[in-house]
Amino acid sequence: MNTKNNLIKEKNKRSAKGILKKNKIYFILFLLILIIMLYSMCNELYIIPSITKFISNSTYYTETFCSVTDIQPCSVNNLWDLLEYDMRTIPHTFDPLIIWSTSSFQILIPLFSSVIGVKIYYWYNSIFKLQAYRTNSYYKELFGKVTSESLKFSISAFFAYLILFSLCILIAGDSVADYLTRDMFLDWFSDDFYINYRFLYFFMEGFARFFFVPFVYSFFAGGIAIVAKSLKQSIFIPLVYYFGLTLTISALSSFIGSNYFYFIPSTIMASSSYPNINTLMLFPVHIVPIIVTILIIRYQVKLHEI
Repeated sequence: MNTKNNLIKEKNKRSAKGILKKNKIYFILFLLILIIMLYSMCNELYIIPSITKFISNSTYYTETFCSVTDIQPCSVNNLWDLLEYDMRTIPHTFDPLIIWSTSSFQILIPLFSSVIGVKIYYWYNSIFKLQAYRTNSYYKELFGKVTSESLKFSISAFFAYLILFSLCILIAGDSVADYLTRDMFLDWFSDDFYINYRFLYFFMEGFARFFFVPFVYSFFAGGIAIVAKSLKQSIFIPLVYYFGLTLTISALSSFIGSNYFYFIPSTIMASSSYPNINTLMLFPVHIVPIIVTILIIRYQVKLHEI
């Protein structure tokens, strides 16, 4: 009986190691995204500036600071005391905390998505044909691989966001900054949806920004990798679509009109910058890469079947 249990434990251990090894890139991406979010949160909480200023002039903060500051009580004998003082005296509200902790990802998400393109590129140009021959279905193997890798990345990004989301609630609670507004989803619900259901709002916005968008651009990167003639192409073509279209439409905004931002891929990642948004209109510019990828996969399948 003990031998059987030991064999089961060993099998489970090997299985866990296999899963970890197979998905190592997604654990790395998850940690990288989370670290960037936490660093940005610490900066917004004034932790990073506090550390910097204490290191640059520790004598001032241990000997003089408390005698000149207006906010009392104050007792600073070391870095931890200064951090505690700043956390206690500097007000923190939920919405700016989570907004500024994720603001950099309107640039970073497409860059991280290109990693999936690299992964698909090497897979497609090495063992794809062998695996497709075993399953006897080029479409199933190709579409399944690109979709599954994209889902793994989007789950990794969204899980990192959920951790940040939970920490922001824990730190700031149900507080709100009166000077901030968010317009996504308000046309679906009501103008007071953001104020009355703030946590639900940021969960929904987080799903759009950290699940939907990562899936779209990793899926697109995977599709481009299938037809790319070089690794560089598989990396740069999806980035050119996202950043190139963003810059081009922004430059032509005066000619396009007041609704130009619906044609900018990054708008969904910074929806608060554009008032009175039609939420549904944020998505067509992201549906295009999905359609292009499906057409690429179908085209490649026909080539192999011929």
